[in-house]
Amino acid sequence: MAHPPRYHRPVDLIGRGAERAALHATLTAARDRRASSLFLVGVAGTGKTTLLADTLAAAPDFQVLHTAGSEAEAGIAFAGLLTALRHHLGTLDVLDDHPRQALRGALSLGPPTMADRLAIGVALLQLLGHLAEDSPVLVVLDDLQWLDAPSRDALLFALRRLDNDRVAAIGALRPDPTIDLHRFPVLTVDGLPTADAARLLTDRHGLAPGVATALATRCEGNPLALLEVAARLTEPQRAGLDALDDRLPVGPATIELYRPSIRALGEHERFALLIASLTERAERAMIRRACVAEGIEGVSWDEAEAARLVVLAPGTVEFAHPLVRSAVVELADPVQRRRAHRALAAALPDGPERVHHRADATDEPDEAVAGALAEVALDLLMRGSPTAAARAADRAAQLSPAEHAPARHVLAAQAASLAGLDHTAHTRAALASGVPHAVAEALVIDASAAAWTGDLPRIGELTGQPLADLEQHDRIAAAVVCGFAAGSAWNELELDTAGEFAARAWVLAGEQLDLPHRFGLMPALAIGVHGAYVGRPEAAIVDGVLERVLRDGVVELAAPLAIALCMLDRHDDALSFCRQVYAQATERGNLMAAAWMQAAAGMIRLRTGLLPAAERWLEQGREVALAIDAPFVVAHVSAELSLLHAMRGSTAASDACSTLAADHAARYGLTTVGTTAALGRALNRIVQGDIEAGAAVLLAARPVGAGHTDQLPIVYELVEALVRLGRLAEAEAFRPQLLAIAAHPTLGHRAPVERSLGLLATDAAIAIAHFEAALAATGRTPRPIDHARTQLAYGERLRRAGSRGAAREHLEGALAGFEATGCAPWAERARTELRAAGATAPAPRRAPRTSLTAQEDAVARAVAIGLTNREVASRLFLSTKTVEMHLTRAYRKLGVRSRTELANHFSAGTEPTPD
Repeated sequence: MAHPPRYHRPVDLIGRGAERAALHATLTAARDRRASSLFLVGVAGTGKTTLLADTLAAAPDFQVLHTAGSEAEAGIAFAGLLTALRHHLGTLDVLDDHPRQALRGALSLGPPTMADRLAIGVALLQLLGHLAEDSPVLVVLDDLQWLDAPSRDALLFALRRLDNDRVAAIGALRPDPTIDLHRFPVLTVDGLPTADAARLLTDRHGLAPGVATALATRCEGNPLALLEVAARLTEPQRAGLDALDDRLPVGPATIELYRPSIRALGEHERFALLIASLTERAERAMIRRACVAEGIEGVSWDEAEAARLVVLAPGTVEFAHPLVRSAVVELADPVQRRRAHRALAAALPDGPERVHHRADATDEPDEAVAGALAEVALDLLMRGSPTAAARAADRAAQLSPAEHAPARHVLAAQAASLAGLDHTAHTRAALASGVPHAVAEALVIDASAAAWTGDLPRIGELTGQPLADLEQHDRIAAAVVCGFAAGSAWNELELDTAGEFAARAWVLAGEQLDLPHRFGLMPALAIGVHGAYVGRPEAAIVDGVLERVLRDGVVELAAPLAIALCMLDRHDDALSFCRQVYAQATERGNLMAAAWMQAAAGMIRLRTGLLPAAERWLEQGREVALAIDAPFVVAHVSAELSLLHAMRGSTAASDACSTLAADHAARYGLTTVGTTAALGRALNRIVQGDIEAGAAVLLAARPVGAGHTDQLPIVYELVEALVRLGRLAEAEAFRPQLLAIAAHPTLGHRAPVERSLGLLATDAAIAIAHFEAALAATGRTPRPIDHARTQLAYGERLRRAGSRGAAREHLEGALAGFEATGCAPWAERARTELRAAGATAPAPRRAPRTSLTAQEDAVARAVAIGLTNREVASRLFLSTKTVEMHLTRAYRKLGVRSRTELANHFSAGTEPTPD
């Protein structure tokens, strides 16, 4: 039995389950003596050939007849059939005489016979039947649209007439109405779904999730386009640090798909197509004006439409595939492109698009164009579009004369920093200019970016000689740099360093609360949050900063301020602040600030034990962060969700979130996120009963100081885990850290400290005293989970000491607390202890009958306070149709039928937030 070599190695396909199942079903049918065929139809690059290869890999028991059409051989009669039969030519003697001679003549193996094509088809039918007697036969026809017509006709003729034969046929072709596939099953192969396409890029090509999703959307899931483009991205683009270009970088394979059709057009038609490729609004009237501006009239679209490059819609030109647009631009030389941009600038009315085309039409400094483009960038920044602003400002800097370049580099760096893109080229240029103001702003931008990412080495560079020089001519900027340095050190868990930078910032600021700078609140915020680390608690300053942030709408500083309020044990104030800033952010369309506030509110609710509300805030924050490609927010939210799911006993969800958070932490250098992810992973192990594994994760995590205890309560979890494992000496080693936390001037952590000391105590009376102190402390703070955990630990200790009656009282309280907060694993532990104490533990509460998703909940609450669908759409960054869909689902789940009933369902005055 002869088998041709596989023309593709088997691959693990992503997102093609339905197609694979259908193709493999043809093999099953053939094995069962039911001839079966399936043809895949799809545009170039959708992965049809890969699917054929996958089916080949699943057919080791089949004899294979494989051929693939070729444009170069499309005119050579029977070239395709000869390729298909090349391993079976020795079998032709089994055929009847006339068909055999006809086939041999067609394949140039014998003299021509003047036989008609029917005879050749009959010969092929006989041959397939004969081969199938020994073992199943698989006929593979790739690029059928380019297979020479005689071969195609003969093959299709034979395949149509097979019935009870062990023959399977699979084929692939691009849409071609001239090919008759009647009586054959046809499966359309479109691009991969966005999620699967993104997974292909993240799992196999290492792209950041946000980049992968954006690329999957822009390439419409076309696998060829995805791989071509991904291979040509820069490393910063792959990591999500630099934005994707407006035009995707296509490779030679993609260009070659369209080169012949594009080159076949007339010169004027190619120019018109290029103009259409360079504008998002391909209006034919506008394209005509642009062509006339360059002296070209009477352009026809007939040839481009006939070549299936474009589809003509009323008044517009639409590309048959996104890759056509990119290929047209790539095939045009720079002179042609600048000419097309010039034509577009002449045809368009005044506005940002015209400015962009003016910029792309020039290749040398032009202050008029650069200035106009800088104004566009500033407007985009004001409208909350930093990514678009960064692109405009970058081009403005390139086109600026020397005397204006430093200021434009600063603008470009500011926009790139706000967009989460790589700003370093522009900050370096501004620093190199020597212009004092540009140098100062470049250092501030560098410091702010380092603070977001916890880049302590970069902070170290900035706070050396550059900061010393800056202090000589701009103490305000120097104070701001030190303020950001304090935040960066905090992110790296370097608390003493954070305190030192905060103190230095406050001195440089002259101990003024608000400096005349867009980040003028940073020194005050730094000393308010971090001053306690160097013996200067300045908690009162936080209130002044809070007032000014809300008054002036400085939403960029809101997230660290919310954390500061939590550190002061002012959780209600923190949540109220998050709500107010969230409202400001949504009104201004600042999605980044909105996402951070949703994340911060979720963190607060998680720590105050309101897990359903915490989950809604966090899920909404993650959804917004994914939509705007904000990996830092995604990282923080995922880490928090890993904790939340662990508390609820959702093992798989917790592990998935902690893994994602850890990956992001490693990619972007986010130390606190990595530590939170480790805490989530450890807690997940502990609540599932694998205390040994959880303790190992906690012991491997980086130690944290007192100031991080609110976000990272590692010491509490570790002490309890070690005590439960009987490793008392190891647990006792953490007593000094517990006492340091208790002595911290700004942390209200007496309850968990006392609980931990109670667990460590070997004397029963001392243990009881600590547990009683812990209960008294939790009674004064909004932390119900802490209270329930103390009751559980106290009850366990009492039961083991023989005080079963007293134990039951605390264990019942613990069970009630855990069920009220949704902490299923701890509730089950309390239930077990209750039984051991001689009580009848109540059955677990049933979960609520209905549950809204985070988005449905937000929409429902917004409608409940009287907002229209359009207003809700604006507030929540959704389309009106999406709002209608979520509202309909919420009605059904809640069992309401009108907006009035919905309003009655929620309490009066409820804000359109997850709470």
